[in-house]
Amino acid sequence: LKHRPAIFSETAPRVPALGPPAPTGPGPPKRNEKKRRPDRAPRRAMPPPPAPRIDTETRHKVQTIQEDWENRELVEIVQMNILAITAFLNKVDTSTRYKLARINEKLSKLERTLDFCEAAVKNALETE
Repeated sequence: LKHRPAIFSETAPRVPALGPPAPTGPGPPKRNEKKRRPDRAPRRAMPPPPAPRIDTETRHKVQTIQEDWENRELVEIVQMNILAITAFLNKVDTSTRYKLARINEKLSKLERTLDFCEAAVKNALETE
């Protein structure tokens, strides 16, 4: 813009913001904030209870279950990859069959055209 009003120019006087001044101190406590008593020491969290001891039979069962889950996860990953490969191969099969069908149609059309041309040449040679 070539002509800008004075209120948008850099030389226009700045007007101070209206409203109460910003608070400088900590202010009153917030609504759900708990008041802290200066005469009390802060509470400390209780230490967690000691872990129960696991006997060897239970430990063996847990280890067997964990190994079973890991094996199942591996089998699932392999199964998902096999499904992805199968889907890809099916897509390639469908695409290839379609392309071969199109080529077969074109080849059949060329064979019919060639048969027509051979018949026309043979007929032309016989009429001479």
